Amino acid sequence: KSGAYAQTGIIRDVMQTHMMQVLSLVAMEPPVTVSGPRAAENIRDAKLLALQSVAPIDPSEVVLGQYTGTPNLPGGTEPTPGFMDDPTVD
Repeated sequence: KSGAYAQTGIIRDVMQTHMMQVLSLVAMEPPVTVSGPRAAENIRDAKLLALQSVAPIDPSEVVLGQYTGTPNLPGGTEPTPGFMDDPTVD
């Protein structure tokens, strides 16, 4: 399953696109109108203004990480494999 996500680029492409759509919808001001012949353009314009107001990312404030799974823990908890532990991931 993980390999399919990695090969298709779903995390880098599809998830990013969906998250940007959600961000713009949640952050936008109400559009001029949501019905009529210009509704789509008005919604697009409101979403664009919301996205343009987001400050650029400062690379010095970013932390990158990779899920590595959990080891054997006391109390009989089963270990959980990480994303890169999946044999279908390159």
